[in-house]
Amino acid sequence: MEGVAQIEDVEIEKIIVPTISVFAPLLEAKRKEIESVPKRTFQYGDTERHKLDIYYPTTTTKTTTKTPIVFFVYGGGFVTGARTLPPPADIAYANVLTWFSARGFVAVVPDYRLVPHVQFPGPAQDVADAVRWVVEHPQDASGPNALDLDLDSIFLIGQSAGAAHVATSLLYPNLIAPSVRPRIRGAVLIAGAYHLHPAGTTTGFEELVNMYWASEAEARATVPLALLNGLAAEDVKALPPLLLVEGEREPQWVKVVGKDFYEALKGRVGEDEGRVRKIWGKAHNHLSITWCLGTGEGEEWAEEAVEWMKAAVKG
Repeated sequence: MEGVAQIEDVEIEKIIVPTISVFAPLLEAKRKEIESVPKRTFQYGDTERHKLDIYYPTTTTKTTTKTPIVFFVYGGGFVTGARTLPPPADIAYANVLTWFSARGFVAVVPDYRLVPHVQFPGPAQDVADAVRWVVEHPQDASGPNALDLDLDSIFLIGQSAGAAHVATSLLYPNLIAPSVRPRIRGAVLIAGAYHLHPAGTTTGFEELVNMYWASEAEARATVPLALLNGLAAEDVKALPPLLLVEGEREPQWVKVVGKDFYEALKGRVGEDEGRVRKIWGKAHNHLSITWCLGTGEGEEWAEEAVEWMKAAVKG
């Protein structure tokens, strides 16, 4: 993490190249190992953006324990992102998925539609559809070793814009099918764009409003924070446990938005142990928190998240 500490900037557009420069060589050294993990690609919807990759645990030992499932929804400012990025960033997000598969999860990364080719709530609907596809196609999704999938232990992880899409899928009415919702045992939201108007700073998403939400009024009414505040009490009770994660070196707007959302969650969900929790990615910036996985550096936050998820499975 020394390389991250030397990056003085925290604004997202200014840390992309230096952060990738820190971790890409470390992951490149493990490329053969990462690419050896079994992976399959499936179509879960109608368009080229409706594809997902599934990474499988490499153990061949048969156990009586079913295998839980984790979905990773990447970020990209609502306008960029893909499950396979161009070089030298092509090792992401395979490092994330293989890291979780090595810890006993079937790990899924779906592509989703991007602005300007989609409007709200399209990407969140894509997340929900990807989850439903896996639930409805267990034989396809079980992999080369015909794993016994634990379809009642599904976890969602979203970062940045991906966290906004995951949160929206959980908070917006009827996106997640009633038959699927009880199967989601928890969601990990990493440095999400939960609203667009942080006090004392700006998000930089001003041009996005009319492209994605169609209007300022629509945006204010349907960002995750607004959806949470408008949720009926019975729907609040139906939310899965939520783990918020934030790097210590996030931009100021991420910190403000994250605090607002966390406080609102505690106010709506309550202080019940395990229902809402927040942890910090020590010394991490907005990108390093996922780029670090597989390098052996800065993985503590993810180990804590895995323990949280495994406790939910046992519970």
